[in-house]
Amino acid sequence: MKLILYILLFLIYSCDDLSEQSGPLDYNGLISEGWSSFMQGDYDKSEEFFLNILEIDPSLVFYYSDAYLGLGWSAMYKAKNISGIDSTSFVNRFELRESAKEWFYEAIDEIDSYTGEAIGTDTIRYGHKIDILALPAPKVFLSTEGLKAVGPKAFGFDIEFKSIFKNE
Repeated sequence: MKLILYILLFLIYSCDDLSEQSGPLDYNGLISEGWSSFMQGDYDKSEEFFLNILEIDPSLVFYYSDAYLGLGWSAMYKAKNISGIDSTSFVNRFELRESAKEWFYEAIDEIDSYTGEAIGTDTIRYGHKIDILALPAPKVFLSTEGLKAVGPKAFGFDIEFKSIFKNE
């Protein structure tokens, strides 16, 4: 009898602090949720997560390239899912593809070979000596399902994916 009383008292007093803690997701949480939503085909939700990353204080984030790539891919697949041959569908697809292109341009990091400073795509000129930085793909893209969705074959190229990075 005493044992049951002790167990009940233990349960009653120990459950005070059991509560779900919620708050805004951090960078890694937003990236994970964004790609998860993308892989489930919820491109609007993935876009929302990636846009939330851009609102994070720049001093807390090293780079936004993952968010830019996620936004670009989300826009591409939203455009891909628009059916119809009418002018409105065409315009919507075109605008989404243009939006994707802009997001992809944001993800490309170009730096001056001499100074190491970033160069915007709008200021680059013929003869400018630059280095292009390639960033590794998010792990979700390297899975079998990921490569089916965004690999070369997803865009009609009959080639196998080969990463430029040694550990991918």
